[in-house]
Amino acid sequence: MNNSINWLVFNYLQTKGYKRASENFLHESDFMNNVPKFRTNRDVNVIEYLHSRNTTSKNSAEDYQKSYSSAHLWIMETLEIYRDELFELLYPLFVHFYFDLKVKGFNEEANNFFENNKSHHEALHFEELNLIKKKEEEIREKFRTEKYTVELSDYPFTMFINFIQQSNFVLILKTLNQFINVLILPVKERKKLAKRREKREQEQKKQELTSFESDNVLSYNQQGIQIGIETSFYAEEAEINENDPENEKEKNQFSDLVVLDVDEFENLRYQPRKASIAFYTFFHCYEKLNTIELNPELTYIAAGFSDSTIKYWKTNYKENGSGNSIEKPVLLSGHSGSIYSLKINSKNTSMLSASGDGTVRHWSLDLGKSLVCYKGHYGAVWDVDFFTDNYYFATAGIDKTARLWALDYSHAIRIFAGHYSEVNCVKIHTKNQYLATGSSDKTVRLWDIRDGKAVRLFKTQDGHDGFITALAFSHNGNTLTSGANDGSIITWDIRTGKKRKKFKDHSGSINSLDYIKRNEEVFASGSNDNTIKIWDYQESPKSYQTKNTPIYRVMFTPENILLATGPYKKIDFKKQK
Repeated sequence: MNNSINWLVFNYLQTKGYKRASENFLHESDFMNNVPKFRTNRDVNVIEYLHSRNTTSKNSAEDYQKSYSSAHLWIMETLEIYRDELFELLYPLFVHFYFDLKVKGFNEEANNFFENNKSHHEALHFEELNLIKKKEEEIREKFRTEKYTVELSDYPFTMFINFIQQSNFVLILKTLNQFINVLILPVKERKKLAKRREKREQEQKKQELTSFESDNVLSYNQQGIQIGIETSFYAEEAEINENDPENEKEKNQFSDLVVLDVDEFENLRYQPRKASIAFYTFFHCYEKLNTIELNPELTYIAAGFSDSTIKYWKTNYKENGSGNSIEKPVLLSGHSGSIYSLKINSKNTSMLSASGDGTVRHWSLDLGKSLVCYKGHYGAVWDVDFFTDNYYFATAGIDKTARLWALDYSHAIRIFAGHYSEVNCVKIHTKNQYLATGSSDKTVRLWDIRDGKAVRLFKTQDGHDGFITALAFSHNGNTLTSGANDGSIITWDIRTGKKRKKFKDHSGSINSLDYIKRNEEVFASGSNDNTIKIWDYQESPKSYQTKNTPIYRVMFTPENILLATGPYKKIDFKKQK
């Protein structure tokens, strides 16, 4: 069987005219010496052979899932420079496998196959996947009668053919031969191919943005949600013993998570002391510094740079100001792209970094070394955020998706797809059951992490006029605040999905937001306009101006000291004249 498959692959490449690919395959294989009865048969019919080896009775639903899963895993683990090209080949395979299962009467298995694997393609084919379910017969007819064209450069296609040959996947080769037109481009055409792909994505983005008004905001925001209840992502897997004293201890630990009304919080209002802001300025690095991270105890300060490096400093910060000092920085290297986001866990033992190389890394702050590299996004990762359990984390990327990860899994365990443009920021809800995302499509969405579905769409006619750049939840979890690059800030009522209030006092992009502790109506914002503002629903905002330092990060400590930081921007006096 293996020799037959080898010859079949070789013959397929020749009949399709893929001369270089067939030569590479022949060079890497020794099957020609082992199949004399096929060597002289130049009239072998690929389709007849496939039908003789691949009848309906011999292919179960499991064969389709196995073939697809193996191809997906192989593409995910291949070289990054070829992954985007090869992934375009996976989409028509997915669609045709779904239709094959339907035609063969495996209706339940087909639906399960579609639901289990559609998340792989929602980032680039979201609207098409919806149409498949709504107009299945029409789409199937189109896919069956018109070959789906995929543009590939020569080498990744050769690798894919070798994978089929080594894994003996006749189903993939059959679909490839009958329904997919692979357009092979020489290596020198790779740049042109990349430009055409980028142009198509831009045109698609324009179409999606213009059709965005068709979204039914009301249908999203009428869905029921739970706020104020601590829900573990893996609670369904755990067996709870009501008589266990440890469980009673845990109940008491979270007893203060009950939702309180605004009036009740008014009685808990905790006013910060007069000297309420501690500001840390970075010098001589404005052009290459992208992100800064602090922890509430201010024992660590970390910075990410455009040269793909990270530096962090240990501090001996004390609240009364005595003994403050900063140790020499620790340099972290491992990324191959700019660093765009950093997040220190609540135990101050490790840190996550998001990079333009499409990966996220988990670092040990004690060892100063990378522990794990997480791959999955197609393009830059803009933001990352830890859950309070320090085990799960979420990311936002240029591929229009947010993703949920666990520290001991190399692949994402949830993909949140639905935005029409890149996702710029992600924030975990205070009760860990939801996460919020902000996008360049000027909307904010709230997702249920249990099933990956959007439960709120925050959008109004007088909403943000710019890309969403920052998010923050109030501590009772009832309010979500979003900031945009047009300087606007909006607070949203999570229970109803409606806008509470819009603030427009900044003149630059909003980089960071954070709520004061034990108060649901006071929060701080940091902007590129070199100002920090403290907002209060009951009062006008208080503004604090720096000399020439844009604010990259604001964070309240448990004592309500506002920590803030940014890079000093050198003043060009010649331009001022």
